[in-house]
Amino acid sequence: MDDARILTAGPPQPRTGFYFGWRIVLAMFLATMMIYGNTLFGFIILTDPLAREFGWSSAATGSLVSAMWLIAPLALVIAPAIHRFGAFTILIGGLLLQVVCLALVGSIDSFWQLYLLRVVMGIGKVVSIVAVPVMVTTWFSRRFSTAMAMAWCGGSFGGFVMAPATERLLSFMNWREAALSLGALMGVATLVIFLLCRGARSPAAIGLALDGDPRVLPLDPAGGPGENAEPKVQASELRSINFVTAAIMAVALMLSGIGALAALSQAPSLIEAGGISAQLAATFLGLTAAASAFGQVTIGWLLDRWKLDLCNLLVALLLATGLASLILLQHDHGVAAAAVGALALGVGIGANEMLWITLTKRQFGSRLFAYTYGGWSCALAAGYALGGPVGGWTFDRLPPTSFPLLIMALYLPALTIAVWRPGKRDLP
Repeated sequence: MDDARILTAGPPQPRTGFYFGWRIVLAMFLATMMIYGNTLFGFIILTDPLAREFGWSSAATGSLVSAMWLIAPLALVIAPAIHRFGAFTILIGGLLLQVVCLALVGSIDSFWQLYLLRVVMGIGKVVSIVAVPVMVTTWFSRRFSTAMAMAWCGGSFGGFVMAPATERLLSFMNWREAALSLGALMGVATLVIFLLCRGARSPAAIGLALDGDPRVLPLDPAGGPGENAEPKVQASELRSINFVTAAIMAVALMLSGIGALAALSQAPSLIEAGGISAQLAATFLGLTAAASAFGQVTIGWLLDRWKLDLCNLLVALLLATGLASLILLQHDHGVAAAAVGALALGVGIGANEMLWITLTKRQFGSRLFAYTYGGWSCALAAGYALGGPVGGWTFDRLPPTSFPLLIMALYLPALTIAVWRPGKRDLP
């Protein structure tokens, strides 16, 4: 047996220096920061001077923000392009498309010109954001959740940084110049991302296994594919997906997306209904966004160490604590209840999103991740698109004490299916 092993495998390759995969994680953090920070949060700030100059209503500017989500179904068909051209090429192409669109925002003079730009910007957003987790899964397996959480929290950090930064830009330049500045900033960031990712396309290219572990190299040329062979997803593998399970998971994820955006969009009004000032309610909303980033990173670290079911229980407790505190706020009018509600709700929302990325990868496996993550992204985007209208409509019709119960009900299917689902699997 030992002789046969010597003939078929070389010695493990030692780990040397800083693992290149963490450079990829840093690049993906910067990518999500720019995607959400500039094209979502930064653009939201730009809508105020746009509305004043052109006389647009709040509904019109709101539709401009939402237009970027209309292209979400593209996520379902981007996987073949990723397998053909590579996730890195798709990522850079999507980022450059957003750079061009941001730069062109400053030249518009009608609503429909800007609406079309936002749709095209959405194409860039979808293709680049789908490429991010595929890049991460190329470099990580055992530590995927930690690495993915660090990359994904860039989106929340982008909102935290770019919203006030855009407001600052508008204090000494007009909105056209500010839009051009955001485009230039995203262009510089894209260059940095390109440079960070240069050097290798996979751990095998630098003589390592996933997660930077030592790699056993085959000595027999006929013993397996070459180092840099790109695994191709076969039609038979796609047909092996349990589409009943996939559909149930997609519906549950969409409902949680509705719950997340409904909660976030109505959180200031809900907190104000508990006797808190509008200014303080806005501050608590900012804390919710920051807590969401903390929840993403924390649950990512825990998912690599705890069982997924236990992490899901933690998410359920956080959401229940946050929503129960907001109900208590309606009776006690206490700042402490508002603070606990905003923080626990934010951590729970961020943690649930990260947990479901990991759940999707484990249920269907790494090889199909570009396809299944596309479904994940589309389902969540559909929930976000519906969450605003659903939240506003129900908040106007339900008492403040009942609205948090609706949010919990929307999350309940996802919390249940994370633990119980047909054909439950835990693949690498």
